[in-house]
Amino acid sequence: MSDLQLVWFRNDLRTLDNTALSAAAQRGPVIGVFLASREQWRRHQHGPNKIEFVHRGVRALSDALDALNIPLLYRDIGDFSQAPEALDAIVREHDIATLHFNREYPLDERQRDAAVSERLHQAGIVVHDYTDHVAFEPGELLTGQGDYYKVFTPFAKAWHQRVTAEQLALRDTPRRQSALTLTRNAIPALPDADRSAVVDAHTWVAGQDAAADKLERFLDARAHRYATDRDFPALAGTSELSAYLATGMISHRQCLQA
Repeated sequence: MSDLQLVWFRNDLRTLDNTALSAAAQRGPVIGVFLASREQWRRHQHGPNKIEFVHRGVRALSDALDALNIPLLYRDIGDFSQAPEALDAIVREHDIATLHFNREYPLDERQRDAAVSERLHQAGIVVHDYTDHVAFEPGELLTGQGDYYKVFTPFAKAWHQRVTAEQLALRDTPRRQSALTLTRNAIPALPDADRSAVVDAHTWVAGQDAAADKLERFLDARAHRYATDRDFPALAGTSELSAYLATGMISHRQCLQA
């Protein structure tokens, strides 16, 4: 078997400060994969704007990976239940040694990841998953009575008391690797059903560069007025980073370090 590493991108659409990508690149040459699951997303009440934003984010990710000579494979599977078969086929086709991904925590996503891990383990493939999207995983930060926090301020105080420098350290960005014979997939246009209801896609530029620009603009011009301006919807007083954090076009570590 080769030493080729497969990184499965989900809600981490970036090459910067990406735990799974950084770990994979330390083990061998890397290829990436993104599984578009629009049928599942619609059942999760993801609207056209989010689906379209993610789609543009995947295209931006493909360009960023291409600059590192990391090809991105794109598969439209429709439903989470098809993920094990899709990844198994990729692993067999490209003689993959190891699969890497960053954990997601909703129930359907956890069940999908468990099914993928079981399928690949049966095929003799090593699977590594990582904490990336959060500093503390669910159940790690609890009250003195062992319960989840129900009020934000005590939770925030406990978070600041327990978080470590290692948890907030930026992960290494992979170096440009030697070119592979495999090339990235062309990412098809969204179906009309997912494009027709999109409202002003140009307002939200997708990708890690756009996210970094939003963060820089917030810190330069808005952060010092945030405590007051955030309460007035007519003012541009917030960071406007939530969409980028939710899709992983920027990490919480990048924001906190900045």
